[in-house]
Amino acid sequence: MTDNPAVDAYWTEYERLWNQTVDALTAAVRLDHPERRQLDFAGFVYSALRATLANVGSVDDTLSALSESPEADQLDGLLRSCVGTDPIDPDPFHFEHYRADLVQFRTERVIVPLNIEQLVDDAWQDSRGEGSLLPYSEATMGAEDSDEQRESVYRRYAESYRAYAERFAAAVLAATLNVPGLRSELVSVQVEADPDYSLENGHVTNPIEYEGDGLAWHLWSTALASVGMPAVPSDATEM
Repeated sequence: MTDNPAVDAYWTEYERLWNQTVDALTAAVRLDHPERRQLDFAGFVYSALRATLANVGSVDDTLSALSESPEADQLDGLLRSCVGTDPIDPDPFHFEHYRADLVQFRTERVIVPLNIEQLVDDAWQDSRGEGSLLPYSEATMGAEDSDEQRESVYRRYAESYRAYAERFAAAVLAATLNVPGLRSELVSVQVEADPDYSLENGHVTNPIEYEGDGLAWHLWSTALASVGMPAVPSDATEM
């Protein structure tokens, strides 16, 4: 144990995962095949590594923390043999790095997050308030002390955001169908459509390019390009 709780938590989880992995591999070796008496352990490990790479996205992302050692070189060669030749676009920040022949082996769900108010606010900040939809937080300031005006603003934004969320989710599904090897049942959209959402309640955050799941970013950005930005009418009767 150390004086750093984060370090202790890391090594506790490391040991748990290591033991779990060894137990799983040992059990696989001992699994009786009905005809050959023992399973194809090489095929078992190979397919498991390939699925892991599909979940992470690339060999480079998987080996990003490895040191320059003989073991690292050997593991690099093994993992690259699981995905074949290098992709056409070697840039790990582009979607092409996921390769169609690797995506089909993904087992981890692709969670595409959407926070509509954050999307609107970011666009408004980037444009410095010119030509972009006013964020709900700013729109309510114009309601002054009128409860009726504030309720009207909330209703218009909430209804527009919910409708936008439906269009965005449909666009994500359409984008999913255009990714060879990606099963639509592995993709889901996690939406924060409440314009008055609370920062303290584990709110949904929009993805950031070059960070996190590159496949989720690809689906998110493709859907955004398809449906455009949200729009809120000036009066609820225009909904």
